[in-house]
Amino acid sequence: MNKYISITFWIVIVSFVFVACEFFVPIVQDIFQGPIFFVPIGFFALANGVLVWLVVRSHVDSTIKKFLLVTGVCGVGFLIFILLHNLFYAFGMMTADIVIVRYFFEALHVIFFLIAVLVCPAGFLIGAGGSIWHLRKTLL
Repeated sequence: MNKYISITFWIVIVSFVFVACEFFVPIVQDIFQGPIFFVPIGFFALANGVLVWLVVRSHVDSTIKKFLLVTGVCGVGFLIFILLHNLFYAFGMMTADIVIVRYFFEALHVIFFLIAVLVCPAGFLIGAGGSIWHLRKTLL
């Protein structure tokens, strides 16, 4: 496997741990308040985008390539679906007087929220776990 892919993968893993700490560790939550809250999430999405780009352009084994792509796509998808959730929530608030449109936007923002909170982290963990499992031969 390409050394750039390996380095980028471990950067993604470390940034994931940092983003998870940003959500669940009070000390880190106190440091990253306000607009700076999105900096680690943006870095995480950017690192995942670079991982996807490197994997697509490289010639790695198809099994690990699938796991790396799932890892990267779910990492980028987390930020995209959070933004879509907030966008459709705002549209729903702006069109609160039109009942059909309000329910349509409400359904969309709930769907995107569930994808961002449940599907993307689960896919990321499955992809990262599978990648580490297939990389164990080169790590040990």
